[in-house]
Amino acid sequence: MRTRNPARPGRRLGMAIEAWPAEDQAAWHAAFTATGRFGRQSPRVKLRQPTRDAIATCYARWLLWVRDHDPDALPRPITERTNEEAVTDYLSDLGGEVTPLVVANYAARLASALKLMVPQHDWSWLAPIIRELERYARSASPSKRRPFIPT
Repeated sequence: MRTRNPARPGRRLGMAIEAWPAEDQAAWHAAFTATGRFGRQSPRVKLRQPTRDAIATCYARWLLWVRDHDPDALPRPITERTNEEAVTDYLSDLGGEVTPLVVANYAARLASALKLMVPQHDWSWLAPIIRELERYARSASPSKRRPFIPT
């Protein structure tokens, strides 16, 4: 991952899964062992390991940010600690460390993690945030086309 500003030295990108709050660990593991209504494997169980790792990394970075900015929030349930204001602040802080495209990807993967771990909750408020970040990332990224230079 390319960063605009070097990360703070010695700082890890996120919490190890073993360091996550107990509820988060249980929800994460349950997401990949769940079965569907008719006893079939849930489609999310079939996510490839690299995809699972990417989603877990983004969620782990979110938890690290929560621990650093509001340590009292970690023991609370996932749905209480994850709100629009906190996520927006997190993504703004992240924008100071990485490119706009990486921020958009982190937002999308955070939403994926939340939907996997607490599927019954309404996470629809994340969609406009992700769309706005993606629009900004497209407009902020330099054009891949080279200028036409006549011979």
